[in-house]
Amino acid sequence: MREDLSPLLQRAAAVIVRDVTGSLGERSGSVYRARGAAATTRVVEALVTALVADVATGAARTLRSILRDALNELSEAAISFRDLRLLQEALRADLFVRIEAAGLPLAALRAVEDWFHELTHQCSLYLISQREVLIDRQASEIEVKLAEQRQLSIPIVPIHAGVLVAPLVGNLDAYRAQVLTARVLEVVGHSRARLLLLDVSGVAKIDQEVVDHLLRTTRAVRLLGCEVVLIGIAAEFARTIATLAVDYRDLTVRRSLQDGFAYALATMGLAIAAAR
Repeated sequence: MREDLSPLLQRAAAVIVRDVTGSLGERSGSVYRARGAAATTRVVEALVTALVADVATGAARTLRSILRDALNELSEAAISFRDLRLLQEALRADLFVRIEAAGLPLAALRAVEDWFHELTHQCSLYLISQREVLIDRQASEIEVKLAEQRQLSIPIVPIHAGVLVAPLVGNLDAYRAQVLTARVLEVVGHSRARLLLLDVSGVAKIDQEVVDHLLRTTRAVRLLGCEVVLIGIAAEFARTIATLAVDYRDLTVRRSLQDGFAYALATMGLAIAAAR
């Protein structure tokens, strides 16, 4: 049977590629119409070459080795299920017409049908892998955007030479506290600030884990030569600090941002004087 089928495929390979490419190019809205005849020809040619080789050996090893690269060459974006189905149907219809016209036995049809079953299986695996890549890419993009939004929601701005203020607003969870630490260390390191006014008066709720994180942040910033002044500590915050096994006597605390700014000026030997 292979002795009859293989010569037929080899003789008709170029015509099969031409006819299938032409059929696919007529399908509106398909990747084949969008990419053009040259790109479609390369894919069809790779599949027909694989079919000829696999029929000769009785295994679909060539198909499995070339399919992914051939489809990726056709389009950098994931190919849709419809486009893969169009490719299979066009190639299958052309081959079966030629096999029947040549009067080959049913065994030849079964051999080609087995190959197309493997093609369907490999296309399914391709679709699954492409969806996984797409999902991973989208998840990464979403995480980057969320991280950017969280950073934007924690502004750290200079209010005087060597003095920074970080007003915190809303809920401060463990993740946002980590983002705060990273932002503070980055900005303090670049600006070489001497004082950071950390205003927590706008924080709606804070738990023990976040308080502990803030205290560790103050110690880390101190290693950079910058003093942290906690502004606007609420009663709940104070009670949480009191329950922790830390020496909070080293903490510099002021009731309001105005008091904190006055402390910063005094620390730097400055004062606000009325204009004359």
